[in-house]
Amino acid sequence: MEIKKRLVSFLRSGLRWKLIKLSKIIKINLYPKKFNLSIYSHKIIFNFIFNEKSKKIKKIISQNIIEQQKYSKKNLKFLVSPPGSGSTFVRCMLSSYFEIYYGIGNGIPKYNNITNEWMFSGSPILSSDLFNSIIIDESLNKNNTNKYFSKKEFYKNAIFFTRYPYKNSKIDLHNFNNSKFIVLFREPYDWMISQYTRYEKKKYVDKKKVNVIMIKESLNYLKGYYDFWIKYSKLNKKKVLFIDYKILTTKSNKAFFEICKFINYKISNKELINNCVKYNSKKYSLKLIKAKFEGTRFSNPNERNKIKTKISKHLNKEINNLNFEKIYNDLLKKVVI
Repeated sequence: MEIKKRLVSFLRSGLRWKLIKLSKIIKINLYPKKFNLSIYSHKIIFNFIFNEKSKKIKKIISQNIIEQQKYSKKNLKFLVSPPGSGSTFVRCMLSSYFEIYYGIGNGIPKYNNITNEWMFSGSPILSSDLFNSIIIDESLNKNNTNKYFSKKEFYKNAIFFTRYPYKNSKIDLHNFNNSKFIVLFREPYDWMISQYTRYEKKKYVDKKKVNVIMIKESLNYLKGYYDFWIKYSKLNKKKVLFIDYKILTTKSNKAFFEICKFINYKISNKELINNCVKYNSKKYSLKLIKAKFEGTRFSNPNERNKIKTKISKHLNKEINNLNFEKIYNDLLKKVVI
């Protein structure tokens, strides 16, 4: 019986422990004391261990997606936004709400300057497509929410983030039926200044010339996004809440109140709503960081002004060609705030 238990234990153990145990039995080091991956046998061990670990992550990810689809068939809630339109601000406020409401944190984000991420102990934000749901980081895939509430409760309040249909973004894990959409948008001229400012921060960019192709492509993607949601909202008026970037940043409390109301989050606690806005405001966030900020959420005003001077002529031309003034005005008419 003891031999059987040892055999079962051996078979269930990982490759590393198997090799170490066998080494003790046969008195030969099957698991090297020092690895050199230029040696073929060492590389084989590396590949086996890597595949073994990746299988664990694969299993966690696939199980998370299966559960997500199982419990999120009805009343789906989506946050939709092109880049540079306030989605990080909204996602952070929703994560603060989640932390405070369920008592799993104080709602104050922690900033990682290396990864440019605002971190929370819990968040309702999930990806709406398969590609972005596959995160090769074991710690980010472990779901500990069952310590505080059921999976059914979690997915009932989950928010699926997407940029659909901007730049071929997808919603391929869920369908549009029984769904609500918070749609963020921004005045095209201001949006393109923000995008171009980010673009020039990249390495290997020729800053002496204006990248007219980049401006044209970006604005065409934005137009496709605006056209789609204007058309969709005409057929599904009650399913879409449009939020203008200017209102989101100048009347943040009112905007976040309307967002919570739209997705059926409890809005009776005004202090909770106000704190979520406060903790993720620009002033509070920059005070929290206490270090040189290298992220993309808050652009440098001086850099923006330089870009504005540099590309305004080309930008105004493209905006006129695409008839953006009418499109933007059509979007403003749909804003309820």
